[in-house]
Amino acid sequence: MLALGALISLLLVCMAGWARPALAIPAFAQQTGQPCSQCHVGAFGPQLKPYGRDFKLFGYASGDGKNHLPPIAIVALTSLTHTQAPQPAPPAEHFAANDNLALDQLNVLYGGRTLGGAGAFAELTYDGVRRSFTIDNLDTKRAFYLDVGERHVVVGLDLNNRPTVQDLWNSTPAWGFPYAGSNAVVSPLAATEIDGGLAQDVAGISVYVMWNEALYGELGAYRSAKQGVLNPITGAYRTLAVGTLVAPAGLAIDPSGNLLITDPGAAAIYRFNLQTGATTALSSTAVKPSAIATDAAGNLLIADTASILAVPASVNGASFTVAPLKRSASCATRRWMSS
Repeated sequence: MLALGALISLLLVCMAGWARPALAIPAFAQQTGQPCSQCHVGAFGPQLKPYGRDFKLFGYASGDGKNHLPPIAIVALTSLTHTQAPQPAPPAEHFAANDNLALDQLNVLYGGRTLGGAGAFAELTYDGVRRSFTIDNLDTKRAFYLDVGERHVVVGLDLNNRPTVQDLWNSTPAWGFPYAGSNAVVSPLAATEIDGGLAQDVAGISVYVMWNEALYGELGAYRSAKQGVLNPITGAYRTLAVGTLVAPAGLAIDPSGNLLITDPGAAAIYRFNLQTGATTALSSTAVKPSAIATDAAGNLLIADTASILAVPASVNGASFTVAPLKRSASCATRRWMSS
């Protein structure tokens, strides 16, 4: 299995030129007539040399005029994921809890001139784990060259869908390590919002200025996607789409890593798979489920009107019957006992 994965990866790298997204792409080399090492530190980047910074500053539009083919490149990323212990549940449909060989991403990239002197870096990505297409990184620029006395000034407009992807030095979080990862494994949840937390969930426009090739500044604003709706273009689920919620109140994670949501307004409990985005409306005897939690054994405790309801950890279906818990006679201990 490991040898097969390595062979596939090697073949895809040879076909694509370099199998890492958002780094050096052949389309820019075709347009400029320069090798990748002319723009990027270490040839494949992502950090940029002065030539590469100027190319990005002027909106990806410069070139030698010799290439008349569309500036398109195709790259792919594969992985074989093995964890020391199996994951609590498969990361997605069609995958196992461990030892997953996956086509993580297949990217179609456009890099070069567009219209009216503008240029763009854009990615359309197929996610082989979730089996969906998304619009990935997008950065569009239009630059204007001005002479102010003896000073050279470049003023530009930038439109992008990921803060820091427009950085001239390619040194900000959008271009930082790790350069690529797999959706076939659980990733750390702790991260700053600027470190990919807003990627493809926002759109922003900014104005940038380079003064006399010595001082650079940029000012922009971003707007997020509509709240309460799963983004149909990016496929991201930072705003979760779990059906029609009336008055969601409680959140918890079940023993399998799914998100549980109580909605007393609809007298419903939902299970949301954080990996696949699938939503299941759980049928129960709860009347107005509000708060929800899990104990050390993984059992679910649900606050329902004047009762506390218990759901055994072994329950994993789409329906269950909840058993009320009774408070002991000793108010000092406030201990809950099963009825």
